[in-house]
Amino acid sequence: MKDLKKVYRAINKELAEDQLLNLEEKWGSKYPVVIEAFTSDKSLFKLVYLATKNIEKKWTAPLHNWSLTIQQFYIKFGNRIPLSIKANLMDARKIDTKPKN
Repeated sequence: MKDLKKVYRAINKELAEDQLLNLEEKWGSKYPVVIEAFTSDKSLFKLVYLATKNIEKKWTAPLHNWSLTIQQFYIKFGNRIPLSIKANLMDARKIDTKPKN
């Protein structure tokens, strides 16, 4: 875990790439699937998701400028982003009720 944190806590792209190579050299033979997950095209999405899940634990107040942010998302992603708070809450409940393995 310590070696993995060095990858996603890197302060720039070059350092992250160096740490990823170090991680692959050290753990690649033992955990090839995990290493491959970080070198795929979806790795950025995975990192953003993990960072968001970590930040969520600390959120205690409403987000600043959330209405502006959600409007910009709606412009970019259209109907994939519901503007209704109720719809967003319903979607969140659907995600939370999925069985965990």
